Amino acid sequence: MAEICKWDIPRSNRERPRPTAVFKAITAAVGVLGLVDGRDPAAIAAWMRSELMRQWTMINSLQYITGKEARAALETLPPDFAYSGISLDGLKLACVHAAGLLVELDRHRERLSSTIELVQLFHDHRSSGTVPEELRTALRRLFPEAQ
Repeated sequence: MAEICKWDIPRSNRERPRPTAVFKAITAAVGVLGLVDGRDPAAIAAWMRSELMRQWTMINSLQYITGKEARAALETLPPDFAYSGISLDGLKLACVHAAGLLVELDRHRERLSSTIELVQLFHDHRSSGTVPEELRTALRRLFPEAQ
């Protein structure tokens, strides 16, 4: 398994280290897969904050993983890459799910008034898509508190 560089080195002493594009893409993809698989959104958000040291939300992850920077970052990974048991194909599957979730979010934006409704929308979308069993096993290890 290839190692990834998680942090960019600051250009000055006043800057904090920033997560690399590859690490942000992987973290966002794993978060999206966890959400689609029905894992607890609060546990996913806490995991993302601990990994990235940032206040990322699921919306940030959905937007990032469908963007050019994340897609380009995932393309730099070798075909046999895996992160905590999640293959490169699994990470790319997250891009597909994220795009579908953003379409659903856009379609229902007028009637969404709370985070609870947004989570329900994610869970409704989950029933229309599937996460392969090998990814579910890896996600259970990362986010043990299943809903």
